[in-house]
Amino acid sequence: MIEKTETLLKPCPHCGGKAVLERLMTFRVGETQYVVRCAVCGANGPIEIGREGEEAHAAELAVKGWNRRQGNT
Repeated sequence: MIEKTETLLKPCPHCGGKAVLERLMTFRVGETQYVVRCAVCGANGPIEIGREGEEAHAAELAVKGWNRRQGNT
């Protein structure tokens, strides 16, 4: 199950497409994964794991991982 949320993200470095932050549900109790993925080509950044109470921090790390490049691309 995937819940998508939009936020301020750089465009995809591969195709220039729009990126979205995705919240991935896991089978582990109290754990949520976040990843930024291109809606056009499917490229993704690093997956960050958030345990209970750390979800916002994990989402922030996923966004930073995706946006971590020089320039606008």
